[in-house]
Amino acid sequence: MENDNKMVRVTNRSRGTLGYTIPDMGNLQRFFAHGETKVVPMEEIRKLDWTPGGAVLLRDYLKIED
Repeated sequence: MENDNKMVRVTNRSRGTLGYTIPDMGNLQRFFAHGETKVVPMEEIRKLDWTPGGAVLLRDYLKIED
């Protein structure tokens, strides 16, 4: 996809530490402290959406800003 290289801000809006692993990206692991914001590629967000539990993280616990 053409926007996969776009960088987006991702913020943990849960009350605790949050983490995920994306096997399609070489078992990429990312962890967020409470309220922490990181800048990640849109490709990572798309792949997270397709991992088990990823859609729930994106819907309920992470705030995505572009």
